[in-house]
This record gives sequence, structure tokens and C-alpha cells, in this order.
Amino acid sequence: MKTNEKGIKKISDVYFCTPSNLALNTFLYVTCTGHYLYEEGYHVQRDKYNSYLIMYIVKGKARINVSGRYNAAKAGDIVYMNCYEPHGYEASEDLETLWFHYDGISAKEYDRALSEYDCSVFTLLDASRAVHYIKKIFENSFKGNRDNEAVISSYICAVLSELFPSLTSYEGGSVNGSTILEDTMRYVTENLNGNLDISVLAKNVSLSEFYFARTFKKVSGYTPHEYVVKARINQAKILLKGTDRPLKKIADECGFSSESGFVTTFKKNTGVTPGEFRKIVL
Repeated sequence: MKTNEKGIKKISDVYFCTPSNLALNTFLYVTCTGHYLYEEGYHVQRDKYNSYLIMYIVKGKARINVSGRYNAAKAGDIVYMNCYEPHGYEASEDLETLWFHYDGISAKEYDRALSEYDCSVFTLLDASRAVHYIKKIFENSFKGNRDNEAVISSYICAVLSELFPSLTSYEGGSVNGSTILEDTMRYVTENLNGNLDISVLAKNVSLSEFYFARTFKKVSGYTPHEYVVKARINQAKILLKGTDRPLKKIADECGFSSESGFVTTFKKNTGVTPGEFRKIVL
């Protein structure tokens, strides 16, 4: 259906959904969804709107306000808002969005997890999967709610799941966590036999040690030190199986400080010594 709201172009569409008792008690569910084209300067500010909002910025730029904290959103970004808290947004220029409001039995838990990122604007390295499901949610309402509520719930979960590894806010700015992970993994691979202390890794991505360590852990599941150790052990496994180099040489090439340190660390992480691993038939 079309909207008559001031500042929203007439070609925009909005659809409202009424969840069943099953959905209310079991699933995540959509309460309304839309494809909006806003005129520059459009703004809305609410103290509360009982739902959560996912908004994909198709074109243009917006200024997002969640509980008095402002962030800029551009084309390709995905905005997440807990609308139970004060919130709003403004079209910084002509703006096009696909969006949906949702709620449900696990919505608060998702919000609690996402709130650790302390950010309302998510920049994904590859947003195609999230955008695919945002479009499916809108198209389902556009076509008369053909998909059952369990399927729609799975679409919402798929969108939310895409947000977790994407962005971490720090020191008033924002960092793409996936980029940090990729840059760090590449640097570690290229410098296995060098100094890979956290100070070096943090400097490589231009972050403080504290925020680098926190971001890397959230995105990868490992501390930087744990990842370096695993990378060195994995390379050592390749050399143990693929060459007849002595253990001291392998230890040096993989960045271990000594042969004894290499043997101790290898056994601690694999359960066998390097010599024993070399003899195992794969």
C-alpha cells in the first residue's frame, strides 16, 4: 500500500503484518515492512516504537540517532535500531531504503548481543546475503504473505546473523571487523618468523592494542596470541609432513624462539610432539 506521510515520495510502499499466536510465542516476526524513497531533509524522532528496526540503505545518505548517539549511514550500509529506546533518522539527501520492523521471543537476546558492538550502522564486507533476505521479507508482504511465519523468522535470523562479524565501534568511530581480521591474517601469514607481538599487529591496522585485541577476539573467536600460535603450528605441520628439515630449522621458520619452545607449544596444542606428528600416517 502507498503512504501519504510528508517527506516520503508517493511511489513508496508499506505493508503491515499481524502475527499469529504461534508466531508471538515461538518466532521472530515482522510487524511492518517497506520500500521508502525519502526527500532530502525528511526526519523522524520517536521516544519509543515497540519493535526493532533493520534498514538497508539502497541509495543516498542518512543520519541515525539512537539514544542521543549519532552515526552516518551511506548506500550499502545496514542500520539496526532498538526502537524501544529513543531513536530517529534524517535523510541527508534523497534517500532510498528497504526496511522492516520486527519483534519476537528471541529479539531481546539478539539485541543484547548486538549491543556489544555499540553501533547502529553496520558496514558489511559483503552485504549480498543480508540484502537478499531483507528483499525476501519485503517481497513476501508485497505478494500477500505467501511464506509461512517459520520461514519469515528464518529470514530475520539470517539478516541478524550477518551483522555479528561485520562492524565494531571504537573511540567514537567505526572499524570494519572483517577487514581487520583479513589484514591481520594476511600479515601473520607473511611474517610467521618475525615479531608478531600484539603491539606490532595493532600498529599494522592502525588501532590501539586494547581495541585491536577486543575487535579481533569478537570477529575471530581467538585472541591475537592464540591465532598466531595456531598459524605457526599449522605451518609447522606442513613442513613436518612435506620436508625433512630438522626441528630447529622448522622452529626458526615458523617463528618459535627455540626448538624446545617449539616442541612444548606443539605438544600442548596437538597432543603429540613434532617428531611423533611427523611419523603419523595421514
